Amino acid sequence: MKRCHVGKAVKLSIYAFGLLGTVMSLPMGQVAQANTNDNEVSTRPYYGLYLSGRYANLNSDFDNAVAILTEAVRRNSEHGADVEPVLIGELRDSLLRFGDIEKAISFSEILGQSGSSDYNTRMLLLAKAVHAGDFATAQELAKKIPNGRVFNVIKNLLKGWIAVGLGNKQLALSEINQLKARFPGLYSFMKGQMLDQLGDHKGAEEAYMEPEGYVSPMQLPTVTFRAYIRSIFNQGRKDEVRDLVTEFITKIGDGPALSEDLRLLMEGKDLVPMIKSAEQGVGEAIYQVAQFLNAPTNDLVLDLTRVAEYLHPEHRNIKMSVAQYMMGNERFDEAVAVYDQVKDLYPFFWQSEIYKAEAIWEMGDKEKALDLLDDIASDRPSDLVALDSMARFYNRDQNYEDMAKTMDRLIGRINAPTHAHWGYYYLQGISYERLKEWPTAEKAFLKALELSPDEPDVLNYLGYTWVDKGLHLEKAQGMLRKAVDARRGSGAIADSLGWAYYKLGKYEDAVKLLERAVALDPNEAVIVEHLGDAYWQVGRKREARFQWNRAMKWPSEEVDVDAVREKLQKGL
Repeated sequence: MKRCHVGKAVKLSIYAFGLLGTVMSLPMGQVAQANTNDNEVSTRPYYGLYLSGRYANLNSDFDNAVAILTEAVRRNSEHGADVEPVLIGELRDSLLRFGDIEKAISFSEILGQSGSSDYNTRMLLLAKAVHAGDFATAQELAKKIPNGRVFNVIKNLLKGWIAVGLGNKQLALSEINQLKARFPGLYSFMKGQMLDQLGDHKGAEEAYMEPEGYVSPMQLPTVTFRAYIRSIFNQGRKDEVRDLVTEFITKIGDGPALSEDLRLLMEGKDLVPMIKSAEQGVGEAIYQVAQFLNAPTNDLVLDLTRVAEYLHPEHRNIKMSVAQYMMGNERFDEAVAVYDQVKDLYPFFWQSEIYKAEAIWEMGDKEKALDLLDDIASDRPSDLVALDSMARFYNRDQNYEDMAKTMDRLIGRINAPTHAHWGYYYLQGISYERLKEWPTAEKAFLKALELSPDEPDVLNYLGYTWVDKGLHLEKAQGMLRKAVDARRGSGAIADSLGWAYYKLGKYEDAVKLLERAVALDPNEAVIVEHLGDAYWQVGRKREARFQWNRAMKWPSEEVDVDAVREKLQKGL
């Protein structure tokens, strides 16, 4: 969604935070009970501002939502009317999503005293209790979380970590064990972290390896492996940990966090715990449930992630999830600010700068984004990621000359190509094909296929181009059949095989494939044009002209509009 500015929102942005003190000082008698209906709300003096603030909130424009809704509360209180929970709740949610958790908690306290029992009120009051170390109160609040598939998961995790905060190992294990059958990976990670926090490092080591099928630490997900080595480290087996990390990096691959672990080990330093307290454990639990929802642009996911961030402010992935939400909702300036926070907290996590470059690109400062990526590539002469991102930006901008140069630079860094590198040769082939330097492009596509023989995208691109150029038609046909079998839902690949049939004079077969391609991708001009050509060849001339007319409606660099116009006049 686009950024939305409503009314005097910009002018109110600074003013609004001064009003919060007034709002927070309202006596409880001025907060209505939580049973106001929409018809009653619509007659109140703040209603227009409420709608504007809600609209800003729905459009992820949280800073302006806070400003507008704060002004609505002020006007409402000035008129002597009770402050409606629906208004306070909307303002509270805006503050939560904006990242001002302390004020959001204060409004939740007001709502709780007025009888509100919505999900965010309960979660924020629970978070406040946990943050204060009041695990007894948190335990009572956790019992009030509503039932439901997702909520049951979060209840078990929260109650387990709260039990850790109370020092009750038996209760903690009782809660986490309820997730064993349904979520074995989450169960083993969280159980291990709880036991580590309780000082049972041997039990934690066993818990991480508990899911069926794990016979070696090399099989563990990276995050669980990092927790596993800490349980061993805490038992004094430091040499074993160094060997395990070296083996994992050699066999599975590294990453910034694991590389940082190895650096600390080689320097004889301690590994930093992934979870340092029961409070951070609750934050991790809430974050894991937010990830489980698998909806990065959903407001509930952001609500949970903000609460998790409040309880575990050092968690890199929590902050990255906030940034991902902002990116998904086109809040690129806010995303940049979060990526900067990540870089400040974790200087070794240079990948955050890659994501930051994408946000800067989306904001329209393409030169700055490319300069940032170029700096990263220059600072890391053996790394490929920054150059890959640069090439993809050039591709989006249809700057194929710089894309080709960047891919040449990237591939020059590859000493021994493996299966993992096929995509780079594929991108190199695309850049040179677009520059009409076919021999170089063909060589790159063939190298990609050598590294990954059954890759549908490469089979399709090379096969289609051969067909379009009238080269190796029989071989291209076989490649395209393989691609179609692998990607039955792709209109582009069905079009490629249909066009191969057309080039081979198999017009009836071409019509069948091209009709399927158009059904899968009805607004792709080149596919529509191809179907028109096939219809003409089988005598369906009226339908052919209909499809050619459709092809004229959508701009495409693959469609020659003048040629299509001539076909409409003269046919084939």
